[in-house]
Amino acid sequence: MKRKLCLLMAVLAVLALLPLGCGGDPAAEVSRYDWALTFEEENKTLSGTGTVSCLNQTQNPQTEIRFSLYQNAFRDPDNPPVSAVYRAKAYPNGKSSGEIEIASVTVGGEPADFALSENGMQLVLKLGEELFPGERLEVGMSFTIRPANALHRTGWGPHTVNFGNCLPILARCGAEGYDDGTYYSTGDPFVSEAADFSVSLTLPEGWTAAASCALEEEEGVLKGEASRMRDFALVLSKEFNLTEQAVGDTLVRYYSYQDEDPEKSLQVAVDALTTFNELFGLYPYPTFSVVQTGFVYGGMEYPGLVLISDTCKNEELYEVIIHETAHQWWYGVVGSDQVRHAWQDEGLTEYSVLLFYEENPEYGVTREEFVAAAQKSYSLFCDVYAQILGEIDVSMDRALPDFLTELEYSTLTYTRSVLMYDQAREGMGKKRFLNGLKKYYSSCAYQVADPATLLGCLDAAAGFKVSKVLEQYLDGNVVG
Repeated sequence: MKRKLCLLMAVLAVLALLPLGCGGDPAAEVSRYDWALTFEEENKTLSGTGTVSCLNQTQNPQTEIRFSLYQNAFRDPDNPPVSAVYRAKAYPNGKSSGEIEIASVTVGGEPADFALSENGMQLVLKLGEELFPGERLEVGMSFTIRPANALHRTGWGPHTVNFGNCLPILARCGAEGYDDGTYYSTGDPFVSEAADFSVSLTLPEGWTAAASCALEEEEGVLKGEASRMRDFALVLSKEFNLTEQAVGDTLVRYYSYQDEDPEKSLQVAVDALTTFNELFGLYPYPTFSVVQTGFVYGGMEYPGLVLISDTCKNEELYEVIIHETAHQWWYGVVGSDQVRHAWQDEGLTEYSVLLFYEENPEYGVTREEFVAAAQKSYSLFCDVYAQILGEIDVSMDRALPDFLTELEYSTLTYTRSVLMYDQAREGMGKKRFLNGLKKYYSSCAYQVADPATLLGCLDAAAGFKVSKVLEQYLDGNVVG
């Protein structure tokens, strides 16, 4: 995600080195979602029914399955998952609530008992028998998503309705079991495995859907298939204008309603996709949709689709498009734990923006200028925080709730990452640095990679422990 900070906030060698665990096998089995969705214009709700073929991708038998219900974070209008800095912008019409209501659940076609977790953020389904590794369980579900009147991942505004991080999604069971699904206001608190999706969507007359995959009309219903995606997102509008252009086997689509030069914005997306195809490896999906919408931050990434705030203009707009496009590689195809290690996808994505400018000099931003701007912003942050707190913690590898403020999160996760990756690249050389990223992309496609895997890929490409440089930044041992 690309966050826009207000002016006030801005001031204040060898394969043996590679860890095991990532394998980008596109033929590997994954879970599958089959959803039939219906949008109702009057109340802006999205109703759904369907089945989930749940694959136990862990190494242990499971006695329960959990689905994340992120939309329930919006139930309390007095305590939404939006920091005080952004709340007025996210809710321009005042307080509003949203939720996802689960009407029924079945297992193997038979009605099943279910419960919500204590914080209401997960559907908990206790299993009568253990589900062993590699086994599947068919879970049916019907639900209704009620978005808030909010310019957020899920929410509606004057031009669009966003449905992001709102469909029931299998909660990831890590080495320590399930997280509790907390929707933190800082960062992107989502971790999910890649899965296949089959979606049908019924819309009222006059509405257009931008989606994570192409939707083709069949007898009045929009239908689409998506493979190996971490989530499925939609943006609906009655005002969209569509411009599109092919990049190899991918159709790049730009949906907008108040862009004075949509062809230019489309070209930025085309240039970004082309550049990252060459630098990291090919984008694997048939379509890529860039969608202008009402959104509190600058942008937000989903597999095959990104949100771009309609408040972004000119160079800011173009940089947000570049950043969110890079997320298709870092978060989309190569996943990571965004709750515990936000720098892993956001930092690498922000450095990818630098690489884009370097490969496209016509955009007028040099590597030196980009790094200098990051250094200036970071130094100002350190000066201000040292004056306020008396000391400063610049460690980067921490969980989302451990960041004190939005500014701290943004500076350490995005800005400091630029300095960290640039120093590592300086030591190993650009060619080896890019080779490390290519290896990371190809070997960890459709997986959830841990930080050690990323560092191991860079070590192998460098031929020495360049990871020691990065670890100094991540641990906070390097301050300047």
